[in-house]
Amino acid sequence: MSREMKRKGNLYGQICSMENLERAAKNAAKQKGQRVSVREFLADKENNLKRLRNALAEHSYKTSAYRSFTVFEPKRREIDALPFYPDQITDHAVVQVIAPVMVPCLTADTYACIPGRGLHKANAKIRKALKDDPDGTRYCLLADVRKFYASIDHGVMMRLIERKIKCRETLWLLSEIVNSHTGLPIGRYLSPYLANWYLSGIDHKVKELLRVRYYFRYNDNMLFLASSKEELHRVKEFLVSELSALKLELNPSWQVFPVDKRGIDYTGYVYFRDHVRLRKSIKQRIMRRKTLSVQSFAAYKGWLSWCDGKHLTKKIIEKYGIDRNKS
Repeated sequence: MSREMKRKGNLYGQICSMENLERAAKNAAKQKGQRVSVREFLADKENNLKRLRNALAEHSYKTSAYRSFTVFEPKRREIDALPFYPDQITDHAVVQVIAPVMVPCLTADTYACIPGRGLHKANAKIRKALKDDPDGTRYCLLADVRKFYASIDHGVMMRLIERKIKCRETLWLLSEIVNSHTGLPIGRYLSPYLANWYLSGIDHKVKELLRVRYYFRYNDNMLFLASSKEELHRVKEFLVSELSALKLELNPSWQVFPVDKRGIDYTGYVYFRDHVRLRKSIKQRIMRRKTLSVQSFAAYKGWLSWCDGKHLTKKIIEKYGIDRNKS
């Protein structure tokens, strides 16, 4: 059996250890110290963690009721959130143990929720590909999965997890978490890690069987670059088949087009061979605000620093009267 397919056991003791739960609580509480639920947990932290450890050890842990709400930026999304204690801490405890097992098996161009492989790492690699290999990046295929998180099948999900994990108690906990919601809930800390694993088999086939050199995936947003549109249409047909095996559907809005005729609108940026712009809808969202705090401007500056955004940055500073010395 190859190194990637060796199944891991003896993980549950690591998940339930007080050291892991302490670290999970610390990580889950980052930048949330003012929340009432976090303060209440910290007021009796030791006993709360003991109760959680006992619940996990006795297999009596159950996911709490989800709190559902809707957000509209960058687009409408239904969010399902969980209480800080015990659920957010439990998710962190699980991720801290299973991520080191699963992440090394993902392709190098799988992004989102992977340390060191976020949006800006993808940005840099896409820019480099477009600049260094014009012939190999003449055409682009943009595609995503129709209602991805909501459509994830629990049976398929658990079978995929079992290819890597054989620890029965860990599988019990993951099954309890997976089966607590239709599909995977957007808003649960563990969800994007499981979602990445769900599509990882397709990623390997695209790279290793189809030999697609330039393939980037951020969540379910997929970008393919190739020398001909015929190659990309073959990739598209392959995706339809592979997604069907996972009980998923390709979003019918997929596109194949010549790169030099238009920019590539992907993950908040529009890529051209010699420059990168911020997506128009994000620009409009910034400029339509009534006010903009220094803190909010600092967040936007992070986005602008990864594109050719000096002119836009100047316009934002002038419109909202941002003090350059404080930003």
